[in-house]
Amino acid sequence: MWILCDILTKDVGPRAMQEIAEVIREGSEGFFVTQYGTIFKYAFITSLGLFGMYAMREIPAKSKLNTYFSPLSMALITSVSFLLGSVCSAIAGYAGIWVSVRANLRVAAAAKKCYNEAI
Repeated sequence: MWILCDILTKDVGPRAMQEIAEVIREGSEGFFVTQYGTIFKYAFITSLGLFGMYAMREIPAKSKLNTYFSPLSMALITSVSFLLGSVCSAIAGYAGIWVSVRANLRVAAAAKKCYNEAI
């Protein structure tokens, strides 16, 4: 967060650079929506498959999980955990795209003044 705040305080350059950066930002967000829309569909199908596999599976008798969980509850926990991990991955991906698009504009603006400042 400290680095992000430092990056966002930098100069964004002239209006022409900002207009180009806006087009790049819109394109990257469109790409993100398309890509993660498709990934979410596959993740949902995979979670249904995981649910089915765990629901049909018997918990081994030696396991203490039999005391607390049924195969159906294990299936639900596993598939929800998988979907939660997918959502967290999507949030991390969006955060990365959001920061990189905004940082690239500032690096380009800094490079016009001083290469050391851009680095």
